[in-house]
Order: sequence, then structure tokens, then C-alpha cells
Amino acid sequence: MPVWNTTAVAEQPDLTMDAWRVLEVPGGAQHLVGFCLERCEGRVSTALVRLDPEQRVAVSASGRSYRLVGKPGFNKDADYVWQRWAAVNGIKSWTDVSTPLWELLRARYQSSSAKH
Repeated sequence: MPVWNTTAVAEQPDLTMDAWRVLEVPGGAQHLVGFCLERCEGRVSTALVRLDPEQRVAVSASGRSYRLVGKPGFNKDADYVWQRWAAVNGIKSWTDVSTPLWELLRARYQSSSAKH
């Protein structure tokens, strides 16, 4: 299965990710890995620089915004892209930090729902 270049951020600044995970590489950078609904493909973000738990949006170093739908999950296309990205970038290990992030998102959702 091939891996291709992504559309420029200026042309597609916002994407929606399903079956997403956040993987942390040595050195602490975290990357969003998931299935992009607009492009129907697996996707790996550049390092994440900001997370808005109330809006469920992650922003990467490239400036792209990713709206997170659903809970963390696994997608074989996304995993394939991650494995290729890790190999190209010499990344041999990583930690899945999706569960603590999911707990933060759930807590924010429950807290904002209680206010309405």
C-alpha cells in the first residue's frame, strides 16, 4: 500500500479524525494517528502543539486543526501510515497516551454538559 504526500495546510486547514490515537515518541513529541474522514485515509499529524478539550480539537505544528470524533480507537490504514512514518523518521518505540487524553475529554464534556 503506498503512502502519499498530504494536501497543503493552506488548502485543507481542518480535518476530522475518527479511530484516533495519540502516540508519544522519545523526546516527548505527541502525534495524532487516525482515520481522516474527509480524505478516507489513515493520517499521522506533525507534533501536536495544542489541545482544546472543550472543542475536541488538536492543533499540530503544521498549523492544521484536527476535530476528534468518537473515542480513541484503532484503524489499520492509520496504523500502516504510522508504521511507515516511524520507520522513515527512525522512531523505534512510542507510548500510546490516548487513554489519559480521552479521560480529559470526557471530563470536560461531562463538566460542560452539567452547566447546561
